[in-house]
Amino acid sequence: MRKLRRSLTYLAILILIEWILIKYVQYLIRKRPPNNPIAYIQKTPPTAGKKAIVCVGDSITEGTVSYNYVQLLQKRVGTRFDLINAGVNSELAYEVWKRLDEVIICQPDIITILVGTNDANSSRNKLISLRTMKHRKLPHPPSREWFEQVLTNIVAKLQRETRAQIALLSLPPIGETLDSEEFALSRAFSDTIRRVAQKSQVTYLPLFERMADYLIAHQDQITPKDQEWRIQMLETVIEEKILGRDFDEVSQRHGFLLHADMLHMNSKGAAIIADLIEEFARSR
Repeated sequence: MRKLRRSLTYLAILILIEWILIKYVQYLIRKRPPNNPIAYIQKTPPTAGKKAIVCVGDSITEGTVSYNYVQLLQKRVGTRFDLINAGVNSELAYEVWKRLDEVIICQPDIITILVGTNDANSSRNKLISLRTMKHRKLPHPPSREWFEQVLTNIVAKLQRETRAQIALLSLPPIGETLDSEEFALSRAFSDTIRRVAQKSQVTYLPLFERMADYLIAHQDQITPKDQEWRIQMLETVIEEKILGRDFDEVSQRHGFLLHADMLHMNSKGAAIIADLIEEFARSR
């Protein structure tokens, strides 16, 4: 009986620790970066003589569970630009569209948009699409057609209500297995982004193409683990936030060159994003 009580006590402690870890991870994921749009407009006074760049996106932009390319970009261009991080973890394009007012109120000179990875990942099959619609309270199940419509609406609203130069980035590849369904899906969504950019007459930044070229040139070095993407993502958060390993260490453990896990970036992947945005911003 004593052994049973001891075993049950240990089990209860383990469950409690797991619950605390999950709650801590959820807290970290919900936390907005310090240079988010609301923080920027509350800053008094705004930084004189600097142009404002708003980087709009999901977790890849938000930079909590991915190497922070916005922070990297700020270090590079700090004397000329203020970087505003309008990334929110887990969001799809429709959710970005719903919060565009926080971008518009910043009166930015430049807006970059990197969104669609969650739309693509959620549209892999009908079951996932319907589950995402219910979980995220979306009016439609995620699909490439709906993504194109929403992204077009995002650009149109920003064109109407700001004077900003706008650039759309294509998606980072989902994973690094070149012949995978996920890789092909991110290519297809990137083609859609290019079409929206052309139709809306805004700049297209070929992120997918640059990353794909790099991966093709170094494919013999890619050794990704055969692991479900949600498990990979949870491992990334725990290793980086709790165990103190950086995203490059996590990336190496997962066998990637540009990713920390199938969706998020290591420093090399983030640098490619920063390169494209820096090139665009300095040319304005």
